[in-house]
Amino acid sequence: VGRVHMNSCDFSVKSYSFDDTDGDFELKDFDTGVEHDVKSGMIDFMTSATTKVKESWGASATGDTTDYGQDGYLKIFASPWSPPAWMKAPTWADDEDALHAENMTGSVQPSCLREGTGPDSRYAKSWALFFAKFITAYSDLGIDFFAVSVQNEPEFPAPWEACSYTPETQGEFLTYHLGPTLRELHPDVKIFMFDHNKDHAPAWANHLLDSKNPASEFIDGTGIHWYAGGMDRLMDGAVGAANMHRLIADIKRLNVKS
Repeated sequence: VGRVHMNSCDFSVKSYSFDDTDGDFELKDFDTGVEHDVKSGMIDFMTSATTKVKESWGASATGDTTDYGQDGYLKIFASPWSPPAWMKAPTWADDEDALHAENMTGSVQPSCLREGTGPDSRYAKSWALFFAKFITAYSDLGIDFFAVSVQNEPEFPAPWEACSYTPETQGEFLTYHLGPTLRELHPDVKIFMFDHNKDHAPAWANHLLDSKNPASEFIDGTGIHWYAGGMDRLMDGAVGAANMHRLIADIKRLNVKS
């Protein structure tokens, strides 16, 4: 499994996005060639990694290079750290009269997006379209994504590229925007919820995977970070491990289809 950031992340030399035109809701200025990722060598690196996996593990038994269930295929999924700054609500670092965030770093809560995550949010709708265009751009370069996650570390309004969500606002974004958009334009790409510390996964699952929540029909999996809260034991496998058992039990209780 491989993972790539959509737009810049906290390991990037500087912030960048593929459409910085304020108010470009239809993303007519989206960089369909994802020039940054090509020039930085990211595309070549992923292409080489995919080739190496095929050589090392052998061709798919079915001969289908997109048969994710077979050895010989590198599953790559994309995760965003932040939308373009013009899509984000002003943060504590911005001027009081700012219309939008000046930078991609930081996030307000319960969602970073201007106009929120409800059905009438123009920015949430455009951000969902951004996912689709990014997936298409990569596919045109020979990289077919297995899945996307809604957001890297949604609980953390980090000082680097970030976009906070709560289970409720992520559910709205999935229900009204990202889910319908990807099901229409990229129905084969799976959607992972959460994508954060394993000790908090059950709480998110209880809300988002509940069959009464319309977001649940769009969720195919859950992103889990192995570390847990608390700076003293970030990588301790014991912290939060019990919650992984609770998550499995909750999935069975909620009758989530596997």
